[in-house]
Amino acid sequence: MRRAAPGRSATALIVALAIVAVTPGCDDDNGELTGPAAELVGSWTATSFVVGGIDLVAGGLSVTFNLADDGTYSSTVSGDAVGVFCDQAANCTESGNFEATSSSITFDPGTEDEITLSYSIDGDTLTVSGTSDGETISATFQRN
Repeated sequence: MRRAAPGRSATALIVALAIVAVTPGCDDDNGELTGPAAELVGSWTATSFVVGGIDLVAGGLSVTFNLADDGTYSSTVSGDAVGVFCDQAANCTESGNFEATSSSITFDPGTEDEITLSYSIDGDTLTVSGTSDGETISATFQRN
């Protein structure tokens, strides 16, 4: 995994994206997520991503992330004009691990990039919120 500056990997998942450091429930037969975290599995694209009151998607940012049933994530960011996610580059990809409960997700647990965000899902819409490096983050994602 490419190491981003502290606090930046979290927003990459988001994606970003990107939920409290509790091990997600697993099905003993095949290791896939079950329970609350299972609803997060899939591909998500940001429709808004607000950091410090500024909607970065409205400014051209594109964030897509995939949450896998084995507790891993990957994200693709493009159009990062200010280097918020991509460490001073316009485009980047990230990957790592995540853990989830029914209302929070933690990306990169146990690392310097660890971030926990609250989330809710309504149909195919995922909403996340929290703080990173003192900045308020709120984002809305649509299931692909």
